[in-house]
Amino acid sequence: MANSMFIPLLRMPSSIDEVSTFIQAAFMKFGFPAPKIFFDNKTSTSISLEDGFIMVEGHNLESQCWVSIIKCAAELTGDGEHSFLADVKTRGSWIFSGVVAYAFCKFSGRIIFNDAGELNGQESYTAESLKELIEKLISKH
Repeated sequence: MANSMFIPLLRMPSSIDEVSTFIQAAFMKFGFPAPKIFFDNKTSTSISLEDGFIMVEGHNLESQCWVSIIKCAAELTGDGEHSFLADVKTRGSWIFSGVVAYAFCKFSGRIIFNDAGELNGQESYTAESLKELIEKLISKH
């Protein structure tokens, strides 16, 4: 079963190209090769990012995750200003998925909720605290 990290967002990304830009920048920041990013829109012909999954694939089977973004009430995001929620899920590497969560938080968020309890068991991170943790984990590999 896949687990999640949730990132409340101030705004919805305007396109898959915008998503690709900020995710690839995050991977470069950590010294990783840019992943392949595409929109898996099997349920609709609409181009809304709410209608499918954003797939992020690295260079091995462990390096992959998918992201869904929904508009939701403040009760779910925990913040009246943040009306979108990005849900990063994986069955693979939490370091890889953590970089994706970091990218979304840097794009338009304040906090990352670690619903899965992976990485180090902490319940939430700021972009900066997640960056520091990922850098520690990378140095141990």
